[in-house]
Amino acid sequence: MPGQAQPTARVTIAPEILEEAADWLMRCRARPTDAGLAAELAAWCGRDPVHATAFARAERAWDMAGRIGPALPAAEIRPFPRRRRPLAMAAALAVAASLAIAFLPGLSFRLQADHLTGTGGREIAQLADGSTITLAADSAISVRFDGKARTITLLRGEAYFDVAHDSARPFIVTAGSTEIEVLGTAFDVDLGEAATSIAVARGKVAVRGPHESVTLTAGEAVRVEDGGALMRSRQPEPQVAAWRRGLLVADDMPIADVVARLDRYYEGLVLLPDAAFASQRVTGVFDLKDPAKALRALAETQGGRLLTVTPYVTALMGASS
Repeated sequence: MPGQAQPTARVTIAPEILEEAADWLMRCRARPTDAGLAAELAAWCGRDPVHATAFARAERAWDMAGRIGPALPAAEIRPFPRRRRPLAMAAALAVAASLAIAFLPGLSFRLQADHLTGTGGREIAQLADGSTITLAADSAISVRFDGKARTITLLRGEAYFDVAHDSARPFIVTAGSTEIEVLGTAFDVDLGEAATSIAVARGKVAVRGPHESVTLTAGEAVRVEDGGALMRSRQPEPQVAAWRRGLLVADDMPIADVVARLDRYYEGLVLLPDAAFASQRVTGVFDLKDPAKALRALAETQGGRLLTVTPYVTALMGASS
């Protein structure tokens, strides 16, 4: 459960088993009174303990994903009429595809996560070894401890790690294609769409990117681009994980990165259709407690404008858009 210490071992489940468990869950949610389907599910879970574990994770993920809403009861599911216009069929398929694109990736990381937060949320996870991980909004991690290593996978978002020293078991964080190894330290990791950023508040970490490695000490940071390039910089300790104080500190940061971080706290979708504007760099401090105000400030200071597409969709436009 979130907030509780994790066991020292975790069952590794193949992605195809997780997908099969998700499929069972959706079928059972759609047909809750189907005794035959329930018997088939019981048989599937009984064939392998991993199946039962995967289905339990699927149920937990569904329960946590409250904003997706409950599945339709069987009585509310209606087949299409036999005669239907091609346009109506195309629209129905488009809606189904959109729901799949939006839902399945979220379900996938929820199935893997031991701790996760939603939009605007935060969680402090106390691990069995005494380490503490603070998750930023819209973030997720999985935890695996064994006799040789303590391994954390940052599945999404950002997290601040305060690691207990254990020379016999290195503490390793993986974030995309980047690996961070520490012995006793405090640092922040942000898994972005185009890069992973690491900043050290205390101690020392070894960062291994796809093509090169670097060692960071307190006050240092690095941005690991998806292509493998490393960009080192200085980051004073008060700025490391400033989101814990409700602040986003941007230091020569692309507007796209600023928006991606604000979007974790914003109830809705923020679009950046102008690629040139999205690549502009900005320096400033933004209030995460009021992300709508922060977006307005970002637009005003960078010569852009906000366009409300729907009550749930906002577009940040450049001056030339």
